[in-house]
Amino acid sequence: MNSHSKIASLVYVIALTQFAMPFMFSGVGITLPLMGLELHASAVALGLVETGYLGAAAAFLLPVGRLADATDKKMLFKAGLLGYGLLTLSIGFAGSPALIIALRIIQGIFGAMVMATGMALITEVVAKENLGKAMGLSIGAIYAGLAAGPFIGGVVTTNFGWRWVYFLTALVLILSFLLTHRLMKSQWRRPRIPFDWLGSLVVVSIIVCLIAGSAMLDESHWGGVLLAIGLVNIPVFFWIEKRVKQPLLRFDRLRANRVLSKALLTQLMMYSGSFGMTFLYSLYLQEVKALSAQQAGQVLVIGPVLMAITAPAFGRLADRIPPTNISLTGMISTALSLLMATQVGVDTSLTYICITIVLQGLGFAMFSSPNMALIMSSVTPEHYSMASALASKTRYLGMVISMIIITLLMSTLIGAGTIRGSLESYLAVMQFSFVTFSVLLLAGIMLMVRPPAQ
Repeated sequence: MNSHSKIASLVYVIALTQFAMPFMFSGVGITLPLMGLELHASAVALGLVETGYLGAAAAFLLPVGRLADATDKKMLFKAGLLGYGLLTLSIGFAGSPALIIALRIIQGIFGAMVMATGMALITEVVAKENLGKAMGLSIGAIYAGLAAGPFIGGVVTTNFGWRWVYFLTALVLILSFLLTHRLMKSQWRRPRIPFDWLGSLVVVSIIVCLIAGSAMLDESHWGGVLLAIGLVNIPVFFWIEKRVKQPLLRFDRLRANRVLSKALLTQLMMYSGSFGMTFLYSLYLQEVKALSAQQAGQVLVIGPVLMAITAPAFGRLADRIPPTNISLTGMISTALSLLMATQVGVDTSLTYICITIVLQGLGFAMFSSPNMALIMSSVTPEHYSMASALASKTRYLGMVISMIIITLLMSTLIGAGTIRGSLESYLAVMQFSFVTFSVLLLAGIMLMVRPPAQ
């Protein structure tokens, strides 16, 4: 195999991982009701299956990204891919909610290793004149994975059981590892620059304390204590980052670039205020509306498919009109979907549900590409990697915040009970969640329309 064919094959393999991981991510929600029924899992435990994974990925993205720059991206990518595949396979055999949550947390750590290095590897191995095409293939694979997850996950869960979603995804991931290992040589080396171990430890502890505290709030005083520790450590993290030589984040640069910091903050609010809708609807459609996993997947797939179809068009539109205007329209559309979702109850029609999903899908499509264009255009070419990494980390942090809000409400209103045995309480969780999400989106809209500081 010549060098050109080898690089092309490697790009396709990396794109395959970019498909498989979002597929795993979006497809898990569909499996949760049947998983909970088989394993007698509480509502809080089902929430932690998602929140634990997201939290681990968000906590380790920054440290792993810095470690990859200091050592060997290729080695970390391959190790992360192998670990992620084996963990996915193990979850399919797990026999208790606690074990699944633990495996999902470890899976999130390996996932961070893949996510922090995948795009960087494409940038490193592909010639500059072909980079746009390679990036387009990779981003398209991400959207395809997100769109396919609810639908294929629903079909597999209904016909073969929830465990087969994990088995089949593990097969793809392990195959991807074998191909990557054959195509890409790697050699571990010691870090070439000082690594911020203290900052890494603090950022991990913040997210662990917030997630564990939100899950334990109804059981003992430790829930409140852990939440307080997590919140107190946030300013500690900022203080540490100002004083180390090689920080995980250079906040001085963020403050100096107002366009970048504003775009990242609105993205944080967008994902914090809207990501949880799919999780809540997945449980609602199967537990309250009594749809099968396959039927629920057919409803939930509407948003990702709409986003995948229309996002490129809105991205091109951002080249001709100010991207802020398109992003603002997207946030308004998403806020409207959340305000409508606050009215969802037992007798709400599927048509109404689909309208809220369509509004959110369009909102994300209008927001994502133009806001990403705004982020990338706000920095010089030598800082593209930094801006891309910050955008990825902000998205995941927003997802974690969204799931922490849901976990807090489930812990408070449902506690150790199951969703099926607490339908009225679950509907209250949905309503309070959507009200909170609406407030976050409205705050993001106000931030976008506020004139820049002089």
